[in-house]
Amino acid sequence: MAKFRMLALVPAFAALAACHRGPKAGGAPPAAPVRTASESARSIATATAGYVEAPSLAKSPPALRLKFAPQSRPTVGVPLTIDLAMIPPEAALAATINVAADPSFNVDPASRTITLPSLLPHTLYRRRITVTPTAAGVQALAIDVALSRASGIDQADFVLPLIVATAATQNP
Repeated sequence: MAKFRMLALVPAFAALAACHRGPKAGGAPPAAPVRTASESARSIATATAGYVEAPSLAKSPPALRLKFAPQSRPTVGVPLTIDLAMIPPEAALAATINVAADPSFNVDPASRTITLPSLLPHTLYRRRITVTPTAAGVQALAIDVALSRASGIDQADFVLPLIVATAATQNP
């Protein structure tokens, strides 16, 4: 009877010993878990929770989704940092983002053109731009995106609506 108990414990000890063993020297590291599309969408939604979806000027679905989040309240004459989040639905060889010059905004020279090398589908890409509003009221900041694909270039135009306050009305 004692032999049978000991024999029953042998597989348990073997399994326990195997659990604490690391990869063998020279062996490949364990593979990273593969994320499903729904897991990727959930993580993107969580990462961009405070962002606003930028409306596209196109009648057809845009080449990518663009979300934005101003870091502070837009005020005339005060530099404004805006976080951009881009999510392409398909892979692209490269992307060029142009912040259009507009009389309502002075665009920081480093923010005028942003280039992203090869984009993976359903992946979040973040960049920051800095603009200085020059006029109060509802203003529209235009952003043009060009995605280079093997089949050609996809163009997408977006508008970031911003309510710009004057310095006197900043503190209600």
